[in-house]
Amino acid sequence: MSQRLSQEQIEDLAVVGRVSARTSAGRSDASVTQGKVVSRGVETLSGRLTAREAAIQVLTLPVLILGWGLAVAVIIAFI
Repeated sequence: MSQRLSQEQIEDLAVVGRVSARTSAGRSDASVTQGKVVSRGVETLSGRLTAREAAIQVLTLPVLILGWGLAVAVIIAFI
């Protein structure tokens, strides 16, 4: 079922995009380079992580989901 946006909703989305672009345009910290991440690390709720630790933390869930999907596929194949 597809829903069509009204003209007012489209205008609201355009305003959000413009406000977002305007607020981040003047900031120098809007994007972080890979060098800064490697040198400074990443601050998380569990404490400061090095770039390697942050990459491991970010990639853990997708790897677990992939493993779970493969396990389900193997189980279904043998049933």
